[in-house]
Amino acid sequence: MTFKEEFADWIASITATEKIPKNIVAFNFGLFQTDKGYGVYLVGAKVYDPDDDDRATADDYGPSEKYLVIPPAEVKKIKWDKVLEKAVAMLEAYVASSDFKKSFLKNAKAITTGFDDGELVRIK
Repeated sequence: MTFKEEFADWIASITATEKIPKNIVAFNFGLFQTDKGYGVYLVGAKVYDPDDDDRATADDYGPSEKYLVIPPAEVKKIKWDKVLEKAVAMLEAYVASSDFKKSFLKNAKAITTGFDDGELVRIK
């Protein structure tokens, strides 16, 4: 299974099973590096301020399946900036999909991605 397929299954599971508090207005797909490669996690925030990346990544909500490991083969010998580019492209494709239009994520004021210690990229 490719990472794109794993990501789609992960998001489908979250959107099908999670009850999102009404006060969550933004979601961040955070990226992080591990000793074995990279991973992604999902958090929701009660407030979104495009000028405050720390606020956009607040952990006011987290699904029970918060983390997804990116298969090492997908990012072998790839630098962090290319991992970010892949994440942005994958999330943009998801936001344009019919699955997105059926999910709670469609109501978000903002959806972002990025590494914990870097600037965020706004997807929506």
